[in-house]
Amino acid sequence: MTKREFLRTRRHKARYQPRFELLEDRCVPAALLTVNSTLDTNARDTVLTLREAILVNNRALAVVSLTLDEQAQVSGAPTDVDTDTINFNLGAGTPLIAVPTALPTITDPVMIDGATGGATRVHLRGPGFSPF
Repeated sequence: MTKREFLRTRRHKARYQPRFELLEDRCVPAALLTVNSTLDTNARDTVLTLREAILVNNRALAVVSLTLDEQAQVSGAPTDVDTDTINFNLGAGTPLIAVPTALPTITDPVMIDGATGGATRVHLRGPGFSPF
């Protein structure tokens, strides 16, 4: 490179003014929690129960405290700025979840979809639920 070419390149770079470009709003996607057990437990094991999914949605149970198998059933991060979804992967038919004690109160918006994972719907039986 000649001295003249060098100076021309240097002058060109000196005239360049960087600009900021506005980007669209960024949002964290809502969490998707998949219940894969009809048990009613809150234990660190290999399945995510409805009780645990509600606690995770409410942010009363941290995703990082779950086992790796349970964490695999959680996609995204539950936050208070969106509506999370609880799906079920319990096989075909109409699975029954027996709930001997009341489920946690839902304190954060959530959509519960019982017609997922092969099931036509999910039945809950226990205190506070009307018979079916």
